[in-house]
Amino acid sequence: MDDSAHLSWPPNLQRLQVSGSFPVHTISSFSWPDRLSSLTLRNCTSLAVDSMSDLISSPQLGRRLKRLRVSNSNRGLQPESINVIPAFLPGLTSLSVPGDLVMETFFDMLRSFHRTPLALEVLELDAPCTDGAPEFTTETLLDALNKGLSNLRAIGFHEIYCTDERLAEDEDIDEALKERAKRRSATAGSESDAEEREDEVVGVYYLTEDRLRLA
Repeated sequence: MDDSAHLSWPPNLQRLQVSGSFPVHTISSFSWPDRLSSLTLRNCTSLAVDSMSDLISSPQLGRRLKRLRVSNSNRGLQPESINVIPAFLPGLTSLSVPGDLVMETFFDMLRSFHRTPLALEVLELDAPCTDGAPEFTTETLLDALNKGLSNLRAIGFHEIYCTDERLAEDEDIDEALKERAKRRSATAGSESDAEEREDEVVGVYYLTEDRLRLA
């Protein structure tokens, strides 16, 4: 990582997966590919909050990164590791993280973005790090939709979380997202914009081995 300034990345590289270890307080100056828009973190030896913060605090990532996936195979992950992501990367449009690390504090933090909402359109609560489940209420999520998550159009839950109670609550989330999409469609700036949105997933969906199943 110390020699990153001398790396010669392929000029059109847009997707990258990072694994292994990196020295804290050094990775923030890492020279990422110029056109990088999608990053996956898998099998990292430590993604505790300090390491995660150092990794994603790069201004270069902040300007270009649109999609981030944090696998449950990373070590040292904490709820705080997930909470810092929007603070450093408010321009993300897609975020996938282990669902058991998403708690009330994540959405509490998002409320601070009510004046300048996140760009986030898709949030995935993927397979957990342990046997846990997401620890937030549906009311908390719905409240965030009117504040920091006002651009969200879809949320995915891993099928492991699909209890009868979860499915019932997901109906309220699905309805809220689809109702908001209808309002946006009615005020679409142009026909081409409306056509593009017709191809987007809206509402709640579930992640399986095939990655996606609509609610």
